[in-house]
Amino acid sequence: MASPYLRAALLGCTVFAGIGSAQAQGRYGDLTSPRSASLLDDFDRRLGDMHNDRLRAYRETRQQLVDGWCERRLSNLDSLYELVEREAKRLSKDDLAAYRQALAQERAYPCPPGGPPTPPPPPLPPSPPPAPPVAPAVMPGAAVSQTSPEDMARNRENQTMTYDPGPFLPGPVGGTPAPAPAAPSAPASAKPAQGLTEADVKEVARQQSLFDVVERERREEAERKKASVEVAAGAGQAGIPGTNYGFVRDGPVPAPETAALTGQQHLPMIVIDGAAIFQGIGRFSLRYAEGDAENSVDRPAGPAGTARGFPYTAESPSGSTGIAGNVPLRVASEVAAQEFRAGFRHSVLPPARPFDRAGSAFDLYVGVEGVVRDRDHRGEVSITTPVIASQLIEQDVDERELHLLLGGQAVLPIGPAARFVIGAEATGYLYDFDFDSLETVDQNFGAAADRHFTRRIEDGKSGAGYGGTIRGELTLDLGARPVDAGHRRAELFVAAQGSYFSDRAQLRNPTSGDFVLVGGTSGLGTDDVYDWSVSLGFRLVFGGARFRF
Repeated sequence: MASPYLRAALLGCTVFAGIGSAQAQGRYGDLTSPRSASLLDDFDRRLGDMHNDRLRAYRETRQQLVDGWCERRLSNLDSLYELVEREAKRLSKDDLAAYRQALAQERAYPCPPGGPPTPPPPPLPPSPPPAPPVAPAVMPGAAVSQTSPEDMARNRENQTMTYDPGPFLPGPVGGTPAPAPAAPSAPASAKPAQGLTEADVKEVARQQSLFDVVERERREEAERKKASVEVAAGAGQAGIPGTNYGFVRDGPVPAPETAALTGQQHLPMIVIDGAAIFQGIGRFSLRYAEGDAENSVDRPAGPAGTARGFPYTAESPSGSTGIAGNVPLRVASEVAAQEFRAGFRHSVLPPARPFDRAGSAFDLYVGVEGVVRDRDHRGEVSITTPVIASQLIEQDVDERELHLLLGGQAVLPIGPAARFVIGAEATGYLYDFDFDSLETVDQNFGAAADRHFTRRIEDGKSGAGYGGTIRGELTLDLGARPVDAGHRRAELFVAAQGSYFSDRAQLRNPTSGDFVLVGGTSGLGTDDVYDWSVSLGFRLVFGGARFRF
């Protein structure tokens, strides 16, 4: 059987539930009453269900009560006081008075520097007043002793005692003795309490306060050592600025010449995410995404005065700018992209308790992220009647970006085993884009130098851009345990995000021969885009008393 101090410390303040209305008279109720016995029996059952690690942690952490704990002890008392006052309506008047008195007594103890608080021993309860002398019972017919005071004094000096029955008096022998007068009872305040004394209750309050401090420190230390890893997979869409191929003029000159086909501007992507989070350090994240798309169009010959064709990406060897005529035209394009992201973000706020009395937590963070993106574009324009001509443009774009992030997020509990996280971040970034284009032309007419030729063009662009992201996450604790139990180990989550970026590389091919005639070539520009993704993930949490996203 555990000592009453340890048992009460583990059980908490429920030891005071046995305090009756006699508290108001300065004494504690009978803890052996049926109600109190039921509480202790209930505790005995609970004690058997406790985890071994909690008992071991109590023994270990009790040794860690060292210098500097006075302030934390006072903070713990404040928290206990607030808890009692919040639950005042749910407690009986006697229990509420007992809680308040125990906390007031604990707060009265000094906290000397240089070590844990060591309260002085509580004063002993006042001794009951001496009972008045009891008159000896005299049997009927018996004579009172005739021993003189002088004989009694001599007997005390000789450490002996004599009995003088006195002269024999007639009367019945063995009569019923007279009842002895009852001794006056001690004042109620002087009666010792049964079960736990007042000193025991004070010691229980002190032990409970120290145990709560130790438990809180243990949880906070575990929280500082917490780490988690996660992996997720999903799908999304990446924005790609449109690339133009061929041209169409739907009327006689000077009708404008427009692109015969614009390449895909929304690229379906497969997304894989991974992250490692170390409490107190930050979040390291990785993302890989890839996707491809294609499209095509057939342009039939138009009425008189219209034209179809393709301008070259630069002047041909003979100085020509392209091919045009009222001929049918077929245009097709393909694009494939791969993207790698690696980032780190760190909280700029002190660690918050994610599930405080307000029911939510907020975090503000800064971070850095690097992005490398590779895109391959392929466009083909072909004329098959009345002449044969084809243009194949293979273009490669390498994009490198360095982002600086500033964001915030809020954690909102949903029931005991789920939570929703919503956040937003702003980014400013530097970019460096490289462009390489290879054009291959085959045709069965025109100057001999133009029948078959290739043209390579390289370009680059750098600058600064900006963007923003909003994201949400719904997380389910697979252990289905309360969010504040500190035993979460595995979680399933669904995450979604949408982003905007002001500058992404755009391939710009000539749209008319006039543009090539004045020295224009294929080149590199930028345009804004939108991205989004949805993923399903799994998270493992190692250590920690509570989760902080």
